[in-house]
Amino acid sequence: MFVKIFLIIVFCSQGWAADSHARITYRDGDLASQRLASVLEKVLRDSFPELDQDSCEIRLGTFNNPEYFFDTSHLSHGKIFLNRCVYRLGFNQIIFVQKIPDEALAAILAHELCHLVDYQKMTSPKILALGIRMLADEKNRAKYERQTDLCAIYRGYGVGLIEHKKWFYPLLSGDALLRKKMLYLRPEEIADFLRIVH
Repeated sequence: MFVKIFLIIVFCSQGWAADSHARITYRDGDLASQRLASVLEKVLRDSFPELDQDSCEIRLGTFNNPEYFFDTSHLSHGKIFLNRCVYRLGFNQIIFVQKIPDEALAAILAHELCHLVDYQKMTSPKILALGIRMLADEKNRAKYERQTDLCAIYRGYGVGLIEHKKWFYPLLSGDALLRKKMLYLRPEEIADFLRIVH
């Protein structure tokens, strides 16, 4: 997933849902975000205890790019003004139009949350440096994204990641599909890792 580094103050969403896991916010009346939030809450609760509501806020929003389905961003103002890390998790509403399977959705959300776990350990300048390295060199980006896939696999989402690839591969063609296969683990690679860890 292409990581953008946003260093701006964004609209503070009005709706929110929280338990002991990270606070999830989205605009009132945004049914797509509300639907995504219900799955995200379960993944957070089941697999990401370190992303708690006192230290982390996740703001949901939509974007429109036919080659991408999810995007995570670090919002640097969070620690300064809110005393917690604030992230934006953007998603393409085509995921619901194209009926992404539940297991695939949970798995790709786990992948995105693994990015947030990494960001939690970094300062804003280090996150910016990571973004620059990935923009400058596709090999660096592929290494990081594949490590992030491994994070999701080790948290129990390997089968779901395979389902995610099977779901979105037919939605892409040509260079876009080849690039995804280069940047992220392919289904057969994930299956190999699953055989090793089980």
